[in-house]
Amino acid sequence: MAKKRKNEKFDINKSQMISALMEYSTDSIYFKDLKSRFVLINKALVKRFGMKNSDEAVGKTDFDFFTEEHAREAYDIEQNIIKTGIPIEEKETWHEKEDKWVSTIKMPFYDEKGKIIGTFGISRDITDRKKAEEKIEYLSFHDGLTGLYNRAYFDEELNRLDTERQLPVTIVMGDVNGLKLINDVYGHFKGDMLLRNITDILKESFRKEDIISRWGGDEFISILPKTSVKDAESIIKRIKELCEEKSTTEMPLSISLGASIKKFSSENIDDILKEAEDKMYKSKIVESVTAQESLLQSLRVILKKGDYRTETRIKKWMIMPSL
Repeated sequence: MAKKRKNEKFDINKSQMISALMEYSTDSIYFKDLKSRFVLINKALVKRFGMKNSDEAVGKTDFDFFTEEHAREAYDIEQNIIKTGIPIEEKETWHEKEDKWVSTIKMPFYDEKGKIIGTFGISRDITDRKKAEEKIEYLSFHDGLTGLYNRAYFDEELNRLDTERQLPVTIVMGDVNGLKLINDVYGHFKGDMLLRNITDILKESFRKEDIISRWGGDEFISILPKTSVKDAESIIKRIKELCEEKSTTEMPLSISLGASIKKFSSENIDDILKEAEDKMYKSKIVESVTAQESLLQSLRVILKKGDYRTETRIKKWMIMPSL
């Protein structure tokens, strides 16, 4: 194979290079005048705009393609970009199309005499990357089964909300009754269904500003900023009512709850957390008899249906019941 000679010329002129770039680049390339009107766009952007050729874009602006909000923002950026030339990431909001994230470089465009005659830009679609980042961020702070916040997020929010201006802050902790039995008798699929049903009730009962998290396997915990004892009691009452209302013969819904309130900045939030947990377990002891009876009734219904697959598990559990 012959060696390439040093300084061997690449036999192609600048206009051919630009033509190739405008024809084959998958990034959007565009030139605009000083009033942010399109002068020239490449083939990739023609396709994104749903046009037949680049001539259709001449004289148009972002206001012809995007929402008012995005077009106005893009216009302001372009009027300022001449001074800075700083690359930006922006979210494109289209008319009747899915929003897109793009990484955009916008620069001033000069004529041969060095006079600014407009701007040019290159935009790369990074929507898939942004969606992946958002998914990773979501999973890092949410419980995969219930969609509620996880314990890591709860800990962060507890620190953030533990301030004097959020007082009184109430902590409500709950422990689902019967999850182990449901898992043992019906299988984990039904157990997961129980947890999701309880989750729906919690979402319906707490307020928008409350932080609801899955604390552990069958435990949930919530932070209620600027909440009095009376308001917390009202929410707990609502949870109990919905559990009773949405229970079925085969899946009774029950959750033991405990609440504690921080009224003064001098109080330690960890002590409030521990008090809520203690109250929850005391409630569980009191409520366990009723919850157990509901579950036993559910099991009797299953036995009457002659479900042989669960009958052995049910009889085994009846000998050594556990909530």
